[in-house]
Amino acid sequence: MICKICGKEMEKQHTWYKHKLHYKDYYDKYLKQPNDGICVVCGKPTSWCRTYYKTTCSIQCACINPLRNEKIKQTNLKKYGVENAYSIDRVKQHSIEAIKQQKRNYKCLYCGKDSGIKKFCSKICQDTFNKTGGSYNNRTQAKQTCKKKFNGKMNSGAWPTRMSKIEQFEKEHNCTSIKKLTNMYGRAWEVLNLPRLMINKQNNAISNEYLPLIEEFASKYHITVHSKIEDVILLDIKEV
Repeated sequence: MICKICGKEMEKQHTWYKHKLHYKDYYDKYLKQPNDGICVVCGKPTSWCRTYYKTTCSIQCACINPLRNEKIKQTNLKKYGVENAYSIDRVKQHSIEAIKQQKRNYKCLYCGKDSGIKKFCSKICQDTFNKTGGSYNNRTQAKQTCKKKFNGKMNSGAWPTRMSKIEQFEKEHNCTSIKKLTNMYGRAWEVLNLPRLMINKQNNAISNEYLPLIEEFASKYHITVHSKIEDVILLDIKEV
């Protein structure tokens, strides 16, 4: 791809390194077409995704995007010989078994109730969803519940609840979360490759029996909160 500014071949992050221009600004000025950044379903503005504008503004519009649905039909016809792959008993049974193994159900796109392997829990929800242009009725109700429960603020009670669960896990397993250790000693101590305990999908912890080892490591290399693994390597090289 040739740069519209300098006429040279564009390399990785060319617009920023060569012209101090974010790629979105470059795209808007030199490459943007009249329909870019406009939802093909409802006409609302769409968000920027690293190197391009999304074709739809939301999941709702993506579900009813005629171009997307037509592409899915053509793929199913080419691969399975039918428009809907779930009409094949083998594929349908495979999906059911996968859901059972994960011990979960899908949520109805309209009311939010468990719907098994279907997008909607009933024909009424499906018809209402299509009539309203694919609106999520349960989201409006969820916003009202959050505002009422947390004094008018969305999700203000989520973080304290998450922190209390992490603190409870630390007490029960005699450990310290990675985030706390990072705030105290930076991230350089991670080169020790200490075994970790999984709190949840986003948080891990280190057993407190390894705290003296981490403290000794930090004092030896004079590690600060902002130190990184590269700092430790640099100190070792300087000693050599």
